Amino acid sequence: MLRMSMAWCAALCVLALATVNASAAGRPEGTEFKDGWNTCATAKVGDWVEYEFAKDSFRRVEVKAINGDKVTLTETLTVNGKANPPKDKKAADWWMIKMPATLPTNMQVDWSSKEITYGGVKMSCDVAAWTNGALSNEVYYCKEVKCGGYVKMVMGGQVSVFLKNYGDSTKKEGYLSGAVNTDSNKAPTLPTFYTTAGNTAVFKNVSPAGETYTRREAEGYDGKIATFSDTPCDKDGKPLADAKPTAGSLSNEDWAKRYAKPAATGEKITVPAGELLCSRFDTTEGKATKKEWLTAEGVVAKSELKDGDKTTTTELIAVRFR
Repeated sequence: MLRMSMAWCAALCVLALATVNASAAGRPEGTEFKDGWNTCATAKVGDWVEYEFAKDSFRRVEVKAINGDKVTLTETLTVNGKANPPKDKKAADWWMIKMPATLPTNMQVDWSSKEITYGGVKMSCDVAAWTNGALSNEVYYCKEVKCGGYVKMVMGGQVSVFLKNYGDSTKKEGYLSGAVNTDSNKAPTLPTFYTTAGNTAVFKNVSPAGETYTRREAEGYDGKIATFSDTPCDKDGKPLADAKPTAGSLSNEDWAKRYAKPAATGEKITVPAGELLCSRFDTTEGKATKKEWLTAEGVVAKSELKDGDKTTTTELIAVRFR
């Protein structure tokens, strides 16, 4: 059964999203990223980090308080250039604090060290690498980076959510000074829900014909085209007996055209999956009008299609990220 979750619309990217080996089992014993350690373990009040997950869209996190292993963060999200009010997060053990990328648990992940120059600063990074079908993936971590240590993710040669700057109470302007990612917006990419096989979402559909449920599962992404399947299911996401999945696909270009410019950003809506911060997209075809509210990870939180006196709605019931 899919767990009910409140999407990290703020994030993106991201989108969704655990530490390297975040586990409710307890405090990691090692002090390396591959052990589940992250730099929140050595956090100080005033530490901050900012990530870019789309053009003119950023997520800033700052350490507000520390009580033993518990760290309280303040998060500020900027979407399409519009800043939302800061939001205090619930205090959490440092090893359970979420970062912008998740490492797979059912694939072989290889670790290596790499020296890079990033934003005018030389960094010694730990790099986690794996292959998902034909798509190569890398996540970079650095112990100098505050609030976790995440630097960037590279999928199929394209950089995803990446570090924009970081600092502390003595370096409020940030440690980075040069260009941090000149290739980040050269080509459109799909949002994070579609880029990792196994991500799933359950939707409730209400139309004049009645009420149904659909389970969507991301199946693969080669850096240009993502494939997915839609399967009739019950409200818990369990496929119906004899249900046959319908295959679908999305390209980077299709997505960029379909969701080129939001009608509104930062809209809060409440659906069964929780209260979500979304961008709204409006389209018109003939007499039919459609409104879609999308999370930062590319999941439709809600849609409304009106055609004359007929209305069809879709709401997000649950979402799970690998």
